Amino acid sequence: MNRLRLIACGLAVAAIAGLSLASVTIQSGQSSANYAGVDATSNALRVTQYDSRGNASGQKVTYSAATTAKTATAAGTAPWFTICGSATKTIRVEDFIAAPTVATAAVYADIELIKTSTATSGGTPVALTKVPHDSASPASTASLVNFYSALATAGAAVGPVVSRQVFAPITATITLESPTDVSLLSHTEAEAIVLRGTTQCLEASFGTTTTNVPTLTVEVTWTEE
Repeated sequence: MNRLRLIACGLAVAAIAGLSLASVTIQSGQSSANYAGVDATSNALRVTQYDSRGNASGQKVTYSAATTAKTATAAGTAPWFTICGSATKTIRVEDFIAAPTVATAAVYADIELIKTSTATSGGTPVALTKVPHDSASPASTASLVNFYSALATAGAAVGPVVSRQVFAPITATITLESPTDVSLLSHTEAEAIVLRGTTQCLEASFGTTTTNVPTLTVEVTWTEE
């Protein structure tokens, strides 16, 4: 509201002085920042909603990536998926979905998402295509968005942020079992998982080994700003 009052006052002064609306610049009395509140072409007011920390709370540039088919990895507790941050953007991971099956004996699998302070390494990475939701958006700057057909080496753990138990049926057996996919992140008013810099990552792994070979499909959605 304070910003709108500043803009309104600036427009009134501009009208009295006979200035072009596009030339109006408004300076806050609480800081040295200048605010160009009028679009130079349309003369429309530009208003963006911000939270108390200055983060834009409107729609953000969004990307998704997913496996194109069920992909096998190794049994164990090391990462089979990672998304790592950007050198130039702040990445917020909005959603992550995984659906596991296993080779020979159905299990209840414990899927964990762990935030790390150093980057995922090693393994056999399968780079997932980073698809912008809007074709006008620039290419994603996320440093890694990988599935691992051979388990990776985990980065230094900050800690687990999500743990879910999901039923993993036998890969080659088609039954009417409950769906195996599970959404591990679902944000409403809560803050998304934030990755700052290329060394911060969000890794997916099993908390306990599935013992027999797991096969998974995964998908991830994130924003960059």
